[in-house]
Amino acid sequence: MPRKTRLEEAHVICHQGLYVEDQKDGTFLTGFWVVRPEHIREGLVFALHETKATRSYLQGVVLRLTEVRKDRTPSGRRQRRVQLLVRKTPASLPWRGGGTGEKGLVWS
Repeated sequence: MPRKTRLEEAHVICHQGLYVEDQKDGTFLTGFWVVRPEHIREGLVFALHETKATRSYLQGVVLRLTEVRKDRTPSGRRQRRVQLLVRKTPASLPWRGGGTGEKGLVWS
């Protein structure tokens, strides 16, 4: 039987905080990212990076999923994009996680 995995960290490339909204209370909204909503949970580490080679410039722990948008790629494939409310933490993080492109996901 395959072992169930849990998403522990999500690292994303987000240039200059594009679509990120500071909530002025120590939290921020992430913008919309293609991640399955069922993998989102309170306590998930979420970090924004300019590049994979640089430490995060904004990071924290997820408080909750705030919205799910459904759209289609040009090829017609359906996607779900999630927006998260994240409580900021001060320490920047190195890029972690497998995958290619704009996301690095760390599973336990």
